[in-house]
Amino acid sequence: INSYINYIEKIPDRSEAAGIREFIQEMKALQEKERSQCHIMDISTSEGIKEIIEARKDDKRGLLSCSTAPHYLLNSAETIADNDSSFKCIPPIREEKNRTFLVQALIKGFINIISSSHFPVAAYLKDKIQNLLRAFPGAISLGFTLQAMW
Repeated sequence: INSYINYIEKIPDRSEAAGIREFIQEMKALQEKERSQCHIMDISTSEGIKEIIEARKDDKRGLLSCSTAPHYLLNSAETIADNDSSFKCIPPIREEKNRTFLVQALIKGFINIISSSHFPVAAYLKDKIQNLLRAFPGAISLGFTLQAMW
């Protein structure tokens, strides 16, 4: 697969929402026994943030927080060139509709933190690989995170 759009079709938005939903169920069971703060990181989809917003309706103590990363707020899948593995990350950068929703969720306070989501990857591990399924995941962006969000 060399098209980013084809790559993200292998990891649909609903898979993030399902994972968050399962995590929240486990969190609620744990919180019945003890007071535990939980944080969900790397939110990349509107479906995922909607699951968190819904769960917070029952979270009277404010024990659920979440974060996203600059590459989800600043990039969209439609703008990533074919054969460009430098943007491959997990979860993947999504379509413009998700990017726009995440920005609005951040503005409205539904997203608590913008984190670097740093997973160090040397450029040489990505440069020559044009098949997105085989390319090494990770954003090569730690040095630009603050400047990008400023």
